[in-house]
Amino acid sequence: MEDKQKLLLGITNCLLGSYIRIREIHWNTRNQATHNLTNTLLPEIIDYIDAIIELMSGVIERPGYDILKPIIPSTKDLKPILQALVTKIETCQEMLTEPAFRGINKTLDDLIADLNRWYYLADNF
Repeated sequence: MEDKQKLLLGITNCLLGSYIRIREIHWNTRNQATHNLTNTLLPEIIDYIDAIIELMSGVIERPGYDILKPIIPSTKDLKPILQALVTKIETCQEMLTEPAFRGINKTLDDLIADLNRWYYLADNF
């Protein structure tokens, strides 16, 4: 199960790094639609991070301390960040096939749906 915890912490750190980069996009954009979209999705990303860690704690164990090491994307464009997150999460889900991970996979499915929705909205700017 330790490998599954590392996998989920990796996704969490990708989400946290993406949150940081999207926050910077939010602060620096001159496009009102981008500003509004990022304003909407930022708190939702934090909620997903929290949900993933809490569900993981119920299935595996509490994560401990010093586990947050944000992986900040190099791009400064919103769409590639969202697209990369979908790819990483789908890859993660392929490794979480045990019944104990159904709740986590449901949360990851919801996150993918939201990421795809935000990608679509970002496409319309």
